[in-house]
Amino acid sequence: MANYKVVFRSDNQSTPGAPGWEPGCPLLINTVQVSRNTETGQCYLQLNLSNISGEIVGGCQLEATVTYADGSTESVEPRLLDADIRPGDIYRPNPVLLRGSEIAEATARVRATSQASGPWRSTGTGNAIPAGAPLGLEEAAAAERALILTAMGKRPEAYSRRLIEEEGWWICPCGAPNVGRAACHRCAMARNTLRQLEDEDYLHAKTEKRHAAEKARRRKRRSIIVILIAIIVAVLSMGLLNEFAIQPELQRRAAEQAALEAAEQEAQAEAEEQAAIESANGLFSSGNYEQAAASYEELGMTDQALESMYLYVQENLDRENETTRFFLEELVKLNYKDSSSIESTLYAVSFDFSLCDMLDYFDAGQTWMPNSESVRNERRGGAALLVRAQGGKPGATYRLSIDWEAVVSKSQTTYEGYVFKRDSHDSLEVPADGTIAYSSPDEGSYYRDAWRVTVTNPENAEVLFSREIQKRSA
Repeated sequence: MANYKVVFRSDNQSTPGAPGWEPGCPLLINTVQVSRNTETGQCYLQLNLSNISGEIVGGCQLEATVTYADGSTESVEPRLLDADIRPGDIYRPNPVLLRGSEIAEATARVRATSQASGPWRSTGTGNAIPAGAPLGLEEAAAAERALILTAMGKRPEAYSRRLIEEEGWWICPCGAPNVGRAACHRCAMARNTLRQLEDEDYLHAKTEKRHAAEKARRRKRRSIIVILIAIIVAVLSMGLLNEFAIQPELQRRAAEQAALEAAEQEAQAEAEEQAAIESANGLFSSGNYEQAAASYEELGMTDQALESMYLYVQENLDRENETTRFFLEELVKLNYKDSSSIESTLYAVSFDFSLCDMLDYFDAGQTWMPNSESVRNERRGGAALLVRAQGGKPGATYRLSIDWEAVVSKSQTTYEGYVFKRDSHDSLEVPADGTIAYSSPDEGSYYRDAWRVTVTNPENAEVLFSREIQKRSA
């Protein structure tokens, strides 16, 4: 088995000569490395990439330049057509064999990427990843920020700078760039949370809330101790623990022992609570937001529970996911961050409409049909409205208002001088599973020359569909 020696390395953790990053690029080059086979002397270029965006990067084109000790250079352009790098994943392309062995320097950049939202192309060269400005928070706010970060399992010193936000990308205080993501690809901190942790008013409010919660817990524990002591003393004084009279000295000692045991119980309860908090923080920092939310809720740590729910939703934007749905409903009730907007987008519903010949619809086995141009001129025929929903909440049913109007000829023999007559005003239940909902006018079609239907959303009176269909000439 061959042995390899690293003869050159640069990364974005140590920065002179770091690979850097071009703002907006969905990929970050973490490491540029050259390794030499100690037996053959052949050198290989090795790259390490991260997808820092919120969508899959299907392919990418890279460019690397290697400078040798004699001043000559070599350029290589790896083209990765089917990389399919998922958000947050690290990708290591196959090593590239170089022509030389004496390496002075190696650089690399991303020239282009492809993803569902459209291609990204480089417009220049990467620079060092920018760092945010110093926090500049006043002392009390800075202390509260440190406590919150610690409770989340983060080292406050690693978040000593401000968030950088630009169009389409942002830099986390931990130093990681992100593109089109709600949470940092490296540390999983939510962008909105990071904003709040720079808001002094928010931090002061958190301090007040924490102090109030601590006082409430202390009062609760003291009340329990007082009740326990009172019960024990009462029992002792009534002689229920001994069928004979109990001496005052024994009563005093028993009360002292009860107080000691109660204090020990309080200390144990505090230790157990702290252990539970640390466990919840560990779940949060590891990205197990569902379990973290449950743990924080049991501890009465509402803010942390809501943030855990929010991050779970951000990472599981799946309309079929029941946990996502439950968490979103809870977040929307409390108007938490942009949960209402997320819910509206995730469960957006659209409707397909068709105004067709009723007989054609039944002849086709009651399957979906496109709009008909006209309706058969038959006594038993008429118009039919078909509606189906796409998207929405699984299992939901949407109610639409249906207005039918018929064209009635005054002479009943010609189409001249016809008038519209209201046939029905009804509502239609449309399931979210794509099932066809059906509606037709209540009255027969013998003296009808055409039909007009209007569908509206009863919640906002928005007209969703309106069309007229005529009967064919006899």
